[in-house]
Amino acid sequence: MTAGEATPLYKAVRHGDTIQVRRLLTEGADPNERVGRFGTILSEVAVRGHTPILRLLIEAGAQPTSYA
Repeated sequence: MTAGEATPLYKAVRHGDTIQVRRLLTEGADPNERVGRFGTILSEVAVRGHTPILRLLIEAGAQPTSYA
Protein backbone atom coordinates (compact mmCIF):
# COMPACT_ATOMS: atom_id res chain seq x y z
CA MET A 1 0.00 0.00 0.00
CA THR A 2 1.45 3.35 -0.98
CA ALA A 3 0.91 6.72 0.64
CA GLY A 4 -2.62 7.91 0.09
CA GLU A 5 -3.90 4.42 -0.69
CA ALA A 6 -6.08 2.74 1.88
CA THR A 7 -7.77 -0.53 1.11
CA PRO A 8 -11.32 -1.19 2.32
CA LEU A 9 -9.94 -3.68 4.88
CA TYR A 10 -7.48 -1.12 6.23
CA LYS A 11 -10.24 1.50 6.50
CA ALA A 12 -12.51 -0.94 8.37
CA VAL A 13 -9.68 -1.83 10.76
CA ARG A 14 -8.88 1.82 11.43
CA HIS A 15 -12.52 2.43 12.32
CA GLY A 16 -12.80 -0.72 14.43
CA ASP A 17 -15.65 -1.94 12.23
CA THR A 18 -15.82 -5.64 13.09
CA ILE A 19 -18.85 -6.30 10.87
CA GLN A 20 -17.19 -4.73 7.83
CA VAL A 21 -13.91 -6.58 8.48
CA ARG A 22 -15.81 -9.89 8.68
CA ARG A 23 -17.62 -9.11 5.41
CA LEU A 24 -14.43 -8.14 3.59
CA LEU A 25 -12.60 -11.26 4.77
CA THR A 26 -15.54 -13.40 3.62
CA GLU A 27 -15.29 -11.71 0.22
CA GLY A 28 -11.59 -12.55 -0.04
CA ALA A 29 -9.67 -9.63 1.49
CA ASP A 30 -6.08 -10.57 2.33
CA PRO A 31 -5.63 -11.00 6.11
CA ASN A 32 -1.86 -10.67 5.58
CA GLU A 33 -2.14 -7.29 3.86
CA ARG A 34 0.91 -5.03 4.21
CA VAL A 35 0.32 -1.54 5.62
CA GLY A 36 2.25 1.58 6.53
CA ARG A 37 4.78 1.75 9.33
CA PHE A 38 3.38 -1.18 11.34
CA GLY A 39 4.03 -3.74 8.64
CA THR A 40 0.87 -5.83 8.40
CA ILE A 41 -2.84 -5.35 8.93
CA LEU A 42 -2.56 -7.75 11.88
CA SER A 43 0.05 -5.61 13.63
CA GLU A 44 -2.07 -2.51 12.95
CA VAL A 45 -5.01 -4.20 14.68
CA ALA A 46 -2.86 -5.25 17.63
CA VAL A 47 -1.53 -1.72 18.11
CA ARG A 48 -5.08 -0.36 18.06
CA GLY A 49 -6.26 -2.98 20.57
CA HIS A 50 -9.11 -4.33 18.44
CA THR A 51 -9.14 -7.85 19.90
CA PRO A 52 -12.30 -9.08 18.10
CA ILE A 53 -10.84 -7.99 14.76
CA LEU A 54 -7.52 -9.58 15.67
CA ARG A 55 -9.30 -12.88 16.19
CA LEU A 56 -11.16 -12.56 12.88
CA LEU A 57 -7.92 -11.97 11.02
CA ILE A 58 -6.17 -14.94 12.64
CA GLU A 59 -9.17 -17.17 11.89
CA ALA A 60 -8.98 -15.97 8.28
CA GLY A 61 -5.34 -17.03 8.04
CA ALA A 62 -3.33 -13.99 9.12
CA GLN A 63 0.22 -15.02 10.00
CA PRO A 64 1.33 -13.54 13.35
CA THR A 65 4.96 -14.21 12.44
CA SER A 66 4.78 -12.42 9.08
CA TYR A 67 6.93 -9.30 8.95
CA ALA A 68 7.08 -6.49 6.41
